Amino acid sequence: MLKSNIEGSLREYTKEFGLYSFAFFSLLSTSLSALALGVVVITVITESEFWKDNIRTAIFWLFVISGVYLLVRTILAIHEFPLSTSLQYHDASSWFQLWLFLFVGWTVKGDLRKVQRILALCLAGLLTGMTVYTIKRPEIVFSGARTGFHLRVIAFSLYCSTAILGLILLAPRILRKKNACEISLGRVIIWGVLLLTLGETFILGRSRGAWISALVVIPVITFLRFKGSLRNNPLELRYRISFLALAVVILLFVIFAGSKSIKERVSAELPMIRAALKGEFDKIPTKGFGVRVQALRYGLSKIKERPLLGWGPGSTKYLISESNNPHLLHPLAEGKYAWIDHLHNTYLEILFRFGLVGGVIFVLLIYLLLKPIILAIHENSLPRDIGLFVVGTFALIAVWSLSDFRLLHHDWRNYWLLIAGIAYGLGSIREGGKDSC
Repeated sequence: MLKSNIEGSLREYTKEFGLYSFAFFSLLSTSLSALALGVVVITVITESEFWKDNIRTAIFWLFVISGVYLLVRTILAIHEFPLSTSLQYHDASSWFQLWLFLFVGWTVKGDLRKVQRILALCLAGLLTGMTVYTIKRPEIVFSGARTGFHLRVIAFSLYCSTAILGLILLAPRILRKKNACEISLGRVIIWGVLLLTLGETFILGRSRGAWISALVVIPVITFLRFKGSLRNNPLELRYRISFLALAVVILLFVIFAGSKSIKERVSAELPMIRAALKGEFDKIPTKGFGVRVQALRYGLSKIKERPLLGWGPGSTKYLISESNNPHLLHPLAEGKYAWIDHLHNTYLEILFRFGLVGGVIFVLLIYLLLKPIILAIHENSLPRDIGLFVVGTFALIAVWSLSDFRLLHHDWRNYWLLIAGIAYGLGSIREGGKDSC
């Protein structure tokens, strides 16, 4: 009995250590995050309770169906395009890894304290990476050039907007003192500095897709977060309006300071938008908005050829390189050109690679992850701020995914595993969790 208790405690500590390490290194180090994730997976996979509990869920059987379909589609693609074998294997493995959120979610298992620690550690890792990069290359920050610090620009901007959303929605939880409803001045200062820093770096990324997703999602989710709490807690009206006003002032300052960059990025696309609206596609260069227009045209034409099953998990890059379509070449330095390697649209990629079957699996997955969260918010069994943060982050991803595709890269995979894992882990909450202030 004592031995089993010790083994159980050791397994739990190991699992939590792996989870927290994964959260910290998720946007900081590819190798260390993979190692930490491996600890979580290996620990959880040996727990019989994991299999007993999950085998009863719809999302587990969707995972099984998805795995079988992925295997079959990969074999068919390799048979049809033997030269793309390595691409098919590599991308199929990357697609499969997106399901590892099941192990992250099992480790979270409805524990709100774990969720808060995960989010804090992920933010700490992101800020650590930004700091180290800035120390090594301080000139890039003040050069006016686009930068994602140590990450790709457009993905970095999505991560920043997620952090900004979290700082706003969770502000009452962050700013109040421990076990009290009084705010801490020190926390207010740190919160303001973080919001300002992330806002500035969000503008430095100069990612139009991330800007649009933030503009569409953050105001709506913020309104949904606070409209009920202000009505139900009139004594907190002045307090919450004060920090919301502070957040608005900080973000407006950030937008004003970066207005030149914003104007340049938006105005550069106007000629291509006009040409696209006129149907003059030959005049649209393969850069910026033009890449997306040309990729959309090509992607839709190929999806029409294979609407049901698509072309295979690793077929996008291969078929583009074999297309001889000059509109799919993008310029490099010194007058050189290269084939674009994806369609710059996540939904298009899913349909291109896996057809309507893959599209249905994807829609069902999002539905199964978000339905319990939304129900828990309505039932007041999940704190509104955390619940809406999860929903808001999915909304940010949904809008952002219209203009880019990064699911198969390690940093985005880690980001997804944390967000989807939190959603899956919190989906079973049905009691408690209501804030006292």
